[in-house]
Amino acid sequence: MTIEDPNQAMKIYHDPNTSSGNIIHLGHSPLFTLSPKVPGKAYLKAALFDSVSKPESVFFGDKREEWVSISTA
Repeated sequence: MTIEDPNQAMKIYHDPNTSSGNIIHLGHSPLFTLSPKVPGKAYLKAALFDSVSKPESVFFGDKREEWVSISTA
């Protein structure tokens, strides 16, 4: 993944307040998330895409808000 930011408008925010205890690195706006558990990979935010697939798995489902409905079927 290559991100071009000639005006250096994007910032990376380091969030140490996580359930895993690992610091995550959040991209501007947010566009993506980086994790030390998976070096070399970036999690792109679904809002960047015109259409999004149904989830194949759920992480931290116990932390979801009651009004959120997630179906993996």
